[in-house]
Amino acid sequence: MKRFSLQTLIGIVIWVIVIYYLPVQFGDVPESIPTDEVETEVPLSTIEANTIPAIGLERYVGQSFKTFKDQFGEPTTEYDIGNDEKLYQFGNDATDYMQVTVDDNVVRSLINLGSQNSSGFFTMDMTIDNLRDEVDPMAKIEIPFAFSEDEQTDDTLSFTLTDHQLLTIPIISFDNGTYAILWFNPINQKEEGMFFVDAWTLSQLTIYERNQAYLPQNTEQPIAVNNPIFAQIWLAMVNIIRESHDLDPLSESLPLDELAGQIINQGEETYMPSVLLSEQMIRSYVSEQITGNQWQYIYNHQIANHGELLSYVFEEPKLMKTILDPSLTEVGIYYDGQQFFSFFDQGSASEELSVKE
Repeated sequence: MKRFSLQTLIGIVIWVIVIYYLPVQFGDVPESIPTDEVETEVPLSTIEANTIPAIGLERYVGQSFKTFKDQFGEPTTEYDIGNDEKLYQFGNDATDYMQVTVDDNVVRSLINLGSQNSSGFFTMDMTIDNLRDEVDPMAKIEIPFAFSEDEQTDDTLSFTLTDHQLLTIPIISFDNGTYAILWFNPINQKEEGMFFVDAWTLSQLTIYERNQAYLPQNTEQPIAVNNPIFAQIWLAMVNIIRESHDLDPLSESLPLDELAGQIINQGEETYMPSVLLSEQMIRSYVSEQITGNQWQYIYNHQIANHGELLSYVFEEPKLMKTILDPSLTEVGIYYDGQQFFSFFDQGSASEELSVKE
């Protein structure tokens, strides 16, 4: 009897301890978890998005153009590209060529194609493995970018890079809120260019897959139709790349310029504006104009700037082979502010078109 009473007493004591101990340790458990307490994937901010220190050319993006000139001197060429933006070229050849876009005296983007222009962690001719030995920003495929156009909204835009893009046009994020698209030649897998941008410029690019269809709109007037300045700059960049591979420069052909424009305009008349023309459509129209078949082309229906255009070329081995084809001698260029067409030939097409005129 005493034994039973002792066991009962011990049980009661343990029960009391449990009753009073659990609430102290764990607190009251709610019937359901509030929605705002559910664990969610929070997008990283611009500065926290797997960044590395800004110690190279990216330091000048977002700074005054005067700061850049104090370091690199006066530009060799100046272009007024519209919307109060100016584009400056520095250097004369493949060893020192750079291109700077300036808006309101602030550097918005910078292209480096100069073989002797190293930048922080990056040097020309480095491989993707060399890059990963220095920095490892490619561990995350999704890279968020926070930007605010009118300082009243705070939107986050994410890009997802394919495995191929990680090898050819990877994006690097810096701790000063700027970014770099590194251009690795898809043929020899070596770095041949760098495209440094601010968040706004990056947000206008469409070459990467987006997490949403949202695209911040530029309210300014579009670049003039068939902008000859865009064509001049594109040809200069193409010839810089060819020079770096010991190839002869291309010359611009007015008959090929007109043919490139006819292809775009014919597509809009036959199909619809800004439609993506297929290779069959393009070759069908060109075959009606010339008899030769040695020509090549680069076409994209949604190009924001020269940096995006070169990113498109560096991503595609076929397009890079076109740029580096030693048999080509002439090029025709057409750009209407969005659609771009570049027609490459060995000279016969230009002669044939000239005879027709």
